[in-house]
Amino acid sequence: MEINQEGLRVLIHFCWALGNPPTVIHSQLVKVHGDGVCTLRTVRNWVKKFEQGDFEITDCPRSGRPCRTDLTPHVQQLLDDYPWISSHALADELGEDKTTILRVLKNQLGLTRISRRWVPHEQTQELMRDRSQGASHLLQALSALGPVKQNCVVTGDQSWVYLRNEPTHMWGKRDTETPIGVKRGLGEYKLMLTVMFSRKGVLLVDFLPEGQKMNSSYITSIILPRLLSKIQETCPKRGADGWMLHLDNARPHNSRETTKKIFDSGFSRLPHPPYSPDLAPSDFALFGYLKGHLRSVECHTPDELRAAILKFLMSMPSNWFEKVWDEWVHRLKWVVENNGKYYTK
Repeated sequence: MEINQEGLRVLIHFCWALGNPPTVIHSQLVKVHGDGVCTLRTVRNWVKKFEQGDFEITDCPRSGRPCRTDLTPHVQQLLDDYPWISSHALADELGEDKTTILRVLKNQLGLTRISRRWVPHEQTQELMRDRSQGASHLLQALSALGPVKQNCVVTGDQSWVYLRNEPTHMWGKRDTETPIGVKRGLGEYKLMLTVMFSRKGVLLVDFLPEGQKMNSSYITSIILPRLLSKIQETCPKRGADGWMLHLDNARPHNSRETTKKIFDSGFSRLPHPPYSPDLAPSDFALFGYLKGHLRSVECHTPDELRAAILKFLMSMPSNWFEKVWDEWVHRLKWVVENNGKYYTK
């Protein structure tokens, strides 16, 4: 949230009145409002004014003030020191209006505002090395398969799906009243959904019963037997022999009980890189696609939600899953080539 300049000065005065030095005031402001809220120099300037008995926080009239012919080097110098500084803070620091500063940033310096990109885990050297090695092993396993055996790879995962899925955007005229979205509460109804699929389409859809936990026992007694039964319908003679199962590294997927059941069922287990939702087809493709669709469907009861999910999943064309497989291989190659970094388009 970006705070206006007068509000910022009130906060600086408040923190100063409590006896905090400029460095502490600046760190507190950054902690609450982000790196670009203001510079340490700005805080020191206002603290100096307050110490001199000047408590006026509004800007003085600037009529007749001569304009600088070239603000570019001054803006660039501040950006070198504070790359996250906001345009408001730049304007306050240089004594210019925000429009002028934005013109310099966009037209003279050719810059645009860049947001932080959040990743699941801190990218330490150890994590990146493990991700790179894991992606390489998985890529080798998939690349070694021929066109037919590619269809014998099954992947999947679990995800919560909510009954209420409000759309985030709408079309409207400029004077249309902005719709309100309400944050989900802890007690809102949701389903634990499991989807297992191959390069040819969905093989299994399961909704966790109320009161049941998604753990190793449920996976071994419900999920894997149902998946095996579906595969045996397709290959009655071979069963799961020759089929490969890919799961992420969640505890229920990697427990001794689950590992033994996978082996006893005839599946071969494909490795998954640690801390890598960007390399799991369920996470980077399927669940996001499904939940985006649910925003356009109004469900009033759990049964309606289940029916909407089943209808959507069973109507997905097989070429969508083929594209996901191609994207999977592309992401694995990218992560290996970039030494384990999280995938970016």
